[in-house]
Amino acid sequence: MDKGKIAVFCVEGAVNYKAHSLQMTSKAYQLAKEKDAEVIFCYIGSNDPDYFEQVSQCGADKIEFYQNDGEPGIRSHIMCEWGEFLLKKYDFKIALFMAEECGKRVAAILSTRFECGLTADCINVTFNDDNTFFYRTALNDAVVAKIRCTNETLQLATIREGIFEEERISETKAELNVWESSVELKNDHIEVLEKKEKTQPENVCLSKAKIIFGVGRGAAEKNTLLRIEKIAQKCGAELVGTRPVVEEGILPKSRQVGQSGRSIAPDLYVAFGISGVSQHIVGIKKAKVIVAVNKDHDASIFNFANYAFVGDVNIMLKELEKIIFCIWREKC
Repeated sequence: MDKGKIAVFCVEGAVNYKAHSLQMTSKAYQLAKEKDAEVIFCYIGSNDPDYFEQVSQCGADKIEFYQNDGEPGIRSHIMCEWGEFLLKKYDFKIALFMAEECGKRVAAILSTRFECGLTADCINVTFNDDNTFFYRTALNDAVVAKIRCTNETLQLATIREGIFEEERISETKAELNVWESSVELKNDHIEVLEKKEKTQPENVCLSKAKIIFGVGRGAAEKNTLLRIEKIAQKCGAELVGTRPVVEEGILPKSRQVGQSGRSIAPDLYVAFGISGVSQHIVGIKKAKVIVAVNKDHDASIFNFANYAFVGDVNIMLKELEKIIFCIWREKC
């Protein structure tokens, strides 16, 4: 790839957008160093000087900031129009988007408009000579596909959260360019019939959690889940779930871990009643220690666990409650 520019796109309001975008910016900086390129951070949202400083520290050379303090739902529409303008202005070689609802939508639309390659849910990006390679899991995560977009000057990719490390490596302050509502939205085909208040998703930060408890169908019964939540609170642990648990409305989408959710890398991950299908494993494989609790001794999760307890989840919870009580009593 010739000397050029790498874009990182971010929209305020996306789940855990700050940590996710800083991870992407750090990776973009590493790529830029290899090819003597620039990192341009493209952000829509409210003015946040502390956040911009963090973006600078992660390696951004320039911040394109579109001031928008209004309805978060309209920002993805603005990003499509503004993003198209920026892609033309800078002649980017690579543009990275967050692999969440808004980022995926914008990346797909821009890919169609520019008729360029788009690789979704990437877990790595590398260079080899003049080629750019994108990596993503395939065949139920049995293999990692190495993808090269041929005959394309511009290449787009959505990046999973928790894949790259956030690194503060730059002391140079990024140049800030502020835009103020200058994009004309193409909404002639849209008619507003009714407006309703939308409940904003929980913006939980899992990337910095040291201890995480995972809940599967085998631990989703109401009383069992309540016990897990209480123990998690005592231990300072975050709570996440598998896709079936989220689809049943037991936990919110922001706490779904796996191929169609988020990736995590805690010091300790305790899986309660999780069978361990490959789609979930891809989201937890960076955990330093995995403890699996399942009454099925043939559960796939045991193949990936450092420690295993074969038995009823509630038996393990009872023992954990005893340990916590003893610790509490000693402190008193």
